[in-house]
Amino acid sequence: MIRRSWSKTVLAILVFAGQLLCPPVFAETQTPRLDEAQRLLQAGQAEQALTLLERDWQGYAGQADFDYLLGTALLQTGRSEPALFAFERVLIVAPDHLDARLQSALIYAERSDAPAVDKLLQPLANQPLGAARQAWLDKIRAVFAAKPALEPLVWQGHLLAGLGWDSNVTSGPGLGILALTNSSSSVAVGKARQDDDGVAQLAAGLTLRKQIGDDTWLAGNANVRQGFNYQRNDVNVGYGNLDVGVIRRAGQDYYGASLLTQGFRFGDAFYRRSLGGRLNWVHPFSDQTRLNGYFQYIDLDYPVYSANNAARKIGGVSREHPATPERAWSFQYGVYGGAEDMKNMAYNGYSYDVWGLNLAAGLPVNADLAFSVAGLFEARHYLGRDSLYFIHRQEQQYSLVALADYRLADNWHVMPQYNYIRNVSNTALWDYERHAFMLQLRWEFANEKR
Repeated sequence: MIRRSWSKTVLAILVFAGQLLCPPVFAETQTPRLDEAQRLLQAGQAEQALTLLERDWQGYAGQADFDYLLGTALLQTGRSEPALFAFERVLIVAPDHLDARLQSALIYAERSDAPAVDKLLQPLANQPLGAARQAWLDKIRAVFAAKPALEPLVWQGHLLAGLGWDSNVTSGPGLGILALTNSSSSVAVGKARQDDDGVAQLAAGLTLRKQIGDDTWLAGNANVRQGFNYQRNDVNVGYGNLDVGVIRRAGQDYYGASLLTQGFRFGDAFYRRSLGGRLNWVHPFSDQTRLNGYFQYIDLDYPVYSANNAARKIGGVSREHPATPERAWSFQYGVYGGAEDMKNMAYNGYSYDVWGLNLAAGLPVNADLAFSVAGLFEARHYLGRDSLYFIHRQEQQYSLVALADYRLADNWHVMPQYNYIRNVSNTALWDYERHAFMLQLRWEFANEKR
């Protein structure tokens, strides 16, 4: 058969075999009204013809004339998949049925399935078709000619290096000794205390996209980053992310599903690995605005600290307003929420519910210079009592990122960036503030000009 699933092919054969082994016995008034169905099809009344034929499907599926009219009625009412199934049943019992062969080829042509079309049309190469069938063949060729070629593989990436300063590389509190809540005891913070340091980073990223159908793309994204502190190497952070999935267009909407994985290093040790999935949805309201939605589930695995193993579930929506000829700047805002649940219930105090708001805006000054700013508010409510403070931990985090992007040459960018984080917590150990500045040099590359 023509690149069809084996289950459907087997089903078509079984339907035909069933008709041979158990021929139907009907009264004269129950015989299929093929002439009437054909008249309705010629009159453009495909729905009525389909209703008429479906009454006799159980008894006559597998007979070439019946299946051909049924397939034609299905195709004319927009049901190409069952129509193709009906035409295949025709070709099982009547391989020389030219019209069923041409109709099947047209369906595959609409799907840009050139190998299937070639296999169907190959037996017709040396046959006289007549004017009507030649017109069908020309229509099939016209469908291919009208369809744009699938996009080739598109890839783009970057390399980045940066130098800067961070006021709090440990994300720790400013005090060296902290009093415990509802107790006269205190605890020494030690190396977790706030510590400023010079910082550097190296990073790289690569994005791939390949169209595999009229409305389907494969997409992948990988990036790695390694941070370095001049003095506090024990809190160096590095990670690698990989995201591979498929994007499908349905009408004006886009749907995506991808697998996510990450490896995370802290200090000089491998600290955490994660594996999960993400579902995406994009709905364009117009050329000037679109709505995005997502849900992701991630398993967090700590090879050394297995008590920290957890599952994270996050979903959110955002709305984007790209720049337009009337408005130079773009902006985006959104909301998200979810939970992270510890797998070991003995550590349920570290499980939390989370929700947040984000806002971002960008302003191009000219062809070489652009500014952007992003803000985030996130609230966390921990579900159990903190093991040190014996209270339910509550946190609110405020983040701000400001970035300037100046293009030195076609592929080279200088990007100064400022980050601010204020984490407000009812436990002093997790209450901190952080400022960071970094001057970055970025080189971009791609296989097509953007």
